[in-house]
Amino acid sequence: MSYILAQILICLLIAGIIGAIIGWIMRGGCNCEEELLTKDLELSEKLALTNAQWEEKLQAQTKEFDIEKQTLSASLLSSKSDAQRAISDLESKWEGKVQGIKGDYDAKINGLDSQKQSLQENLDKEKTYAENVEKKLIAAAENMDECYDIQEVEGIGPSYGKQLRSMGIETTCNMVEAFYKKDENVEKAANAMKIDPETIRAWTSMADLMKTPGVGGQYAELMQIVGISSREDLANADASMLYDEMVSFNKKSPIVPTVPTLQTLKGWINLV
Repeated sequence: MSYILAQILICLLIAGIIGAIIGWIMRGGCNCEEELLTKDLELSEKLALTNAQWEEKLQAQTKEFDIEKQTLSASLLSSKSDAQRAISDLESKWEGKVQGIKGDYDAKINGLDSQKQSLQENLDKEKTYAENVEKKLIAAAENMDECYDIQEVEGIGPSYGKQLRSMGIETTCNMVEAFYKKDENVEKAANAMKIDPETIRAWTSMADLMKTPGVGGQYAELMQIVGISSREDLANADASMLYDEMVSFNKKSPIVPTVPTLQTLKGWINLV
């Protein structure tokens, strides 16, 4: 029985405590809502202050950025102007160089054209000369017995011509027949004319070479000077070497206005 009473008392005690707690709560015994409102208000004020500060700082940064932007734009405009001016100067210099190069090129082209024209004129002259020599060769080939007057030989003037004619030597053919490889006749004639026998031998060599169709007195003299003493020598000569020797000597001591072409020399060699 006492046990049951104790249990009832405990239950009543617990019920009383619970009732007291409920009553305390019902009376607003805890100010939690008010504290929450207060804290919320404080946070709102702090947030507003912070937003104002950040907005002020952002405006300052924006103003600074605008100033830097304007400065940079001005610098870029100045740089662009300098760049355009530099490009313009470079284009002017380049145009000047191009004009100079073009001028040099045109001058060289004109020079080459002049050289070409000069070479063509020389070629035409050589061609005309070769054609004339060819005509002479053909004409001479048709009449191989034709001889030159004795004074056509270089070095024989009127005085020597008169003395030779008195000996019966009136043409180049007569001279070759009388003196070619005939030393005794050469010595007699030299004594009679009071000249060096070698002079008569040189005349005879030229006279013999002049029997070759197309070979005149001056060509015969030039060949005789470079070592061609007869048509036999001419027949055995190397055309290229003979041409080089004749050109070289004629440059140092001009004998003829124009040295025969290599083709002409080859034609003479073939004839003899």
